[in-house]
Amino acid sequence: MHEGNAAVERHKRIDPLKTIVDRDLLHMASDMYRLKQNEAYWKEVPVPTRPLGRVRGETAFQVGVFALPVLAYLGAALRFGFVHSLFGLPLCYALFVVLEKALFKAILNKRVAEDDRDRGRYVFTKILGERLGLKPEEVTLDVVLKMSSDFSILVLYGRNMPEERKADIMSRAYRIADLTKRLDFVCAQLVETQQLQPAPRKTAPAATNVAPQTSHRPSTAAVAAAAYDDEDGSPFPSVNTMTGLPMIQGTPFDVGGNVFGQGTVGGFD
Repeated sequence: MHEGNAAVERHKRIDPLKTIVDRDLLHMASDMYRLKQNEAYWKEVPVPTRPLGRVRGETAFQVGVFALPVLAYLGAALRFGFVHSLFGLPLCYALFVVLEKALFKAILNKRVAEDDRDRGRYVFTKILGERLGLKPEEVTLDVVLKMSSDFSILVLYGRNMPEERKADIMSRAYRIADLTKRLDFVCAQLVETQQLQPAPRKTAPAATNVAPQTSHRPSTAAVAAAAYDDEDGSPFPSVNTMTGLPMIQGTPFDVGGNVFGQGTVGGFD
């Protein structure tokens, strides 16, 4: 995992605790949260290790699986002769099967235990390092909670609700400093509005001999912030309720560079 630190230096670092990152990363963090992470593992092990399912002394055990039946046959051959020892081959094979199954079960149990402890953390940490330039120890549970909250808010923005209600929910959510309580609040809003269907997508009327139009939708974090594909509109209100500054069309940022729901009144970064 430490080998990813070199790659971090070659990428611009993006802090997911301070901005909204790409939607696919937010979705991944939401999946991580639903897996109910092992908090003790995150606290005790700052840098996760790859779950390999390797048993201590596995190489010696593998050699023994083949060596012990052979040694058993050779020992019997020296005592009773090679021809008479052929009758003991079924027993040698049975010993081989027992040892092989024992090794397989030990490896399987080890892998299951490591997967249960990891719960996708290693891969998630590696991807954030490659995409956001984060060091392994910088990917914490707070990052998972913040990104999960962002994703849940984007899901809310895709539901058939008045824009004023969406803006109110988002503003109230980002006023909650505690990330766990923020996520609980947003999840409660998701449950409360679950009867609402996602907002319908805008479809262009069928036409022939019409020159293709280029999309004006941003290709960075603004794309991730869209709760549904909308080429002309924005899923965010026109004004940042925290700063009073106008929002940049199609992005979660106002003209002062503040993320919607954050910043001071009239303040610029």
